[in-house]
Amino acid sequence: MPELLHIEVEKNHFVEVQRKQIEPILQTIMELLDKQDKDGSIKVSPFDAHMIAFMDDDIVWRGSKNLLDLSKKLKDFKGIAHVKPLKMSKRYTKGVSTRWAKLASFFV
Repeated sequence: MPELLHIEVEKNHFVEVQRKQIEPILQTIMELLDKQDKDGSIKVSPFDAHMIAFMDDDIVWRGSKNLLDLSKKLKDFKGIAHVKPLKMSKRYTKGVSTRWAKLASFFV
């Protein structure tokens, strides 16, 4: 892809766009089109919700409102607030970890 793209937005009216500005959007669109069904619809799972975060009010969303809300939450995510550590004795945590180790040994 060239460094500068000339995109026709109206007849005989072009805009110049740098590749680095549009490439992430094009990659997302291509990934979503890879998930296209035979009927032409695109299925976006909650695991792919972050991929539609670039959408704005100009794009009509016909999918689940919950998925769109999840995408917006992921886009606006600022991190996890500080969590106060639990106070437990070493003896208790050792017992818990020993039980987990015994349980895990059944699956190996």
